Amino acid sequence: MARLGSLEREGATFALHSDYSLVLVPLHPLTAAWVAVNRIAHDGKTVLAPGERIGVERALRAITIDAAYVLGAEQTLGSLEPGTFADFAILESDPFEGDPIALKDIKIWGTVLGGSLQPA
Repeated sequence: MARLGSLEREGATFALHSDYSLVLVPLHPLTAAWVAVNRIAHDGKTVLAPGERIGVERALRAITIDAAYVLGAEQTLGSLEPGTFADFAILESDPFEGDPIALKDIKIWGTVLGGSLQPA
């Protein structure tokens, strides 16, 4: 597992991805964020390297603006501001309001792609 807490403390910009080596899985950025925030082992209880956990805000940056930065595309992707593509997901609940353990279970209500609403 990545030492994201260490990277954050050192001020490094990093991204999270939702591909897994050798296994094809659905792309799900909130699962990547959940792993980084909670670092829960397969037993569902043990926290792996608790000092390497990051907060929800930092994890969401790592799947949005910081991911765009790592790709060299921060001028057009990763944020909602004039001049960027306004492609984004609409979540059914606020990831900052709930328990971080439920982050991966937040449902996607829909997406906006190229200015058009696409229901989930």
